[in-house]
Amino acid sequence: MKYENFSVFFIEFMKNLNKLIDLFKLKNSMLNDFFKKTKIIVKDPSKLITLGTMIYKNSSDENGTKRYKRFTDLKKGMFGDEEYKFSYDFFLEVSKSFTFENYIEVEYINDLILKVTEFEKYLYKCFKFIILQRPDIIKKKSITVEEFEMLPEQKIELIQELGAEHFLHDVFYKNYKLVFERAINPLGIKHEIKEEQINILQGIKLIRNQYIHADGKITSLFLIKLNELKLSGENLGINKLEINSKIELNQELLSFISYTLLVIGLMFDKKLIESYPQLIAKGGR
Repeated sequence: MKYENFSVFFIEFMKNLNKLIDLFKLKNSMLNDFFKKTKIIVKDPSKLITLGTMIYKNSSDENGTKRYKRFTDLKKGMFGDEEYKFSYDFFLEVSKSFTFENYIEVEYINDLILKVTEFEKYLYKCFKFIILQRPDIIKKKSITVEEFEMLPEQKIELIQELGAEHFLHDVFYKNYKLVFERAINPLGIKHEIKEEQINILQGIKLIRNQYIHADGKITSLFLIKLNELKLSGENLGINKLEINSKIELNQELLSFISYTLLVIGLMFDKKLIESYPQLIAKGGR
């Protein structure tokens, strides 16, 4: 796949998406072994210090040796018997409740949030580039005297950038329907993204928001918004749509989200580089 088929912003988006996938695989591999050892500790608490020694010894930072000594000194009572007992008991309690399955759930949530964030960052950069190329888009945007005075220098470039930020804030803090409407007018990117695709994208954002604000639980408002978007659970890969039930995150759903973000991103990027060929990435594969 040639870079010159995409904008520099989309290349960055794809690379960051791949980093998230690779990072998940790496952490999954490393911590799988760690959690196996914590299960051993729960059964035999005397092995706690052995595990701690391994973790601190393998620390890659420059203070690794000091941290290793401090941890092993814990058993010798360096922090006093009460502090040691508290640390010891606390670690055991955490070990019992924090399983590998719990960890995977946390990683799935992080994966969901970061993927949607990377996509929005891609769109945001595209919009900002266009606005700064065409300051007429924001000529009617006003800034306050206070904002003007807070600028490090009263240069026209900084004023235009502040106007662009206001425009972007008004658009991106609403919904994807407005985002892609503004892409066509006034930005002039005549994409061919269908309403159904935008609705699914908005549904993905709703799932992300439920995990940020409601611990992933389905609320009445979530169901109302899905209904407004004409979406079912099947459209989004959600098996169970009941109030207070938790949206199940799994690899299949996250793969569907990655695929959706890439497809819509590609459709947008194709029209972007037609209008702004200077954004085309140069060289490489």
